[in-house]
Amino acid sequence: MTSSSWPPAGYSPLDRFMSRSDFERVVGEMRLATGQLFPIPVVLPVDRTPAVRLDQEVALRDAHNELLGIMRVDEAYEWDRAASAQQVSRHARRAHPLVRRDAAVGRGQPVGPLQISLPLPRHDFRDLRLTPAETRVRLARPRRGPMSSHSRRGTRCIGAHE
Repeated sequence: MTSSSWPPAGYSPLDRFMSRSDFERVVGEMRLATGQLFPIPVVLPVDRTPAVRLDQEVALRDAHNELLGIMRVDEAYEWDRAASAQQVSRHARRAHPLVRRDAAVGRGQPVGPLQISLPLPRHDFRDLRLTPAETRVRLARPRRGPMSSHSRRGTRCIGAHE
C-alpha cells in the first residue's frame, strides 16, 4: 500500500485484500497463510465481469462515486459464500449479519497491490490516529507519570513480565 491510511490498524499485517491462500486459511483456521492469527476474512467481493481481468487496474470508489484508490489485479478467485459463512460464523442462519452480507455480494475476489489516491481526512483525535507500527512503538516505550509505578507493580503482580 502506498498510504498510511491503509490498511487501517485492525487490518495489520495485511497490505491488500486477502489472496486465496490467506482467505482459505483464515476461513478454516483463523490464521493467515504465514501462520499469523487473523479471525475474519478481509476481501473485496465483486460480480464476475469481463471488466475485472488480471494485470488490469481497477478504480475503487465509495458510495458517492469518489475515487478512493486504484488496484492492480494480480489474482482473482471465486468463493463459496455459504461455506464461508458456515465456517466463519459457525452457522448459516440468514439472520446473522455476516451471512446476510455475504449472500448479497458477488462471488469474485480480486486481489492486488493498492494505490490510495487521497487519504480520507480525519480531523478528530489526530494524536491518537496511529499506524500499527507507530502504535507498537508507543506501547513499547516506558510509561512516565503518576500512574506508571502502579502499572509496573500491577504487571509484576500478575506475572506479565516473566
